[in-house]
Amino acid sequence: MKTFTVAVYGTLKRGFYNHSFLKNSEFLGTGISHKRFILGHYSYPAVVPGEEGAPIEVEIYRVDEKTLKNLDYLEGYPSFYTRSLEKFRLNGEEVEAFIYHLPREREFFIWKRPESDTPYRWTEKGWIPIE
Repeated sequence: MKTFTVAVYGTLKRGFYNHSFLKNSEFLGTGISHKRFILGHYSYPAVVPGEEGAPIEVEIYRVDEKTLKNLDYLEGYPSFYTRSLEKFRLNGEEVEAFIYHLPREREFFIWKRPESDTPYRWTEKGWIPIE
């Protein structure tokens, strides 16, 4: 069976309302992105790759092909969200995983540009820096 590695940062995380999409997936751990992302939210969180952003905390999962297709549908890939393979630090190692993000031209969200090396985490209260 073919599997894929996926990094999630918002409503797909444990404790959030879309986590059920990952119920049959293997949780690999919590990681931090190498890439910086501009942080956004509307009624759900979103990120856009950009050097004026910050690294983000993600949960990383191993998923099967059916789950990946279901995530693509949920995220509106490829017409709304983009999916790219990015690098993350996980348990002291570098791993590659797919992450869903908005393309740069989608500026209708409320954007936070922390220009920081401090990673940010999505919570019920929005994006917060990890202390």
